[in-house]
Amino acid sequence: MISGVVIRVIVYTLVVYIITRMRLGKRWARLTLAVLLGVIGTLSLVIDPISWLAGGNSLREVFTEADLLFFLIAPIRTVHLAAVIAALVLMFLPAANTYFRGSR
Repeated sequence: MISGVVIRVIVYTLVVYIITRMRLGKRWARLTLAVLLGVIGTLSLVIDPISWLAGGNSLREVFTEADLLFFLIAPIRTVHLAAVIAALVLMFLPAANTYFRGSR
């Protein structure tokens, strides 16, 4: 348990550092966040449901076998996924591109 907490603290510290670099207009930071959080983060959110469906389960079973924990976690995971996708889109809009070009 302690090692998991330590790993999370290291990862979150690294992400905060990269975010501060992105705020300063560093293009490498934007690309790093897009890959790490956009691709890997998104995969971490969807791999369990996809694996479950690939295991032969149906969407109907989701609701017939759902417990309280599912009804608490599913909306949080959905909002988190939507926030990640929105952040990825916003990071590469024309205004953001202009910001990063101007920060050189």
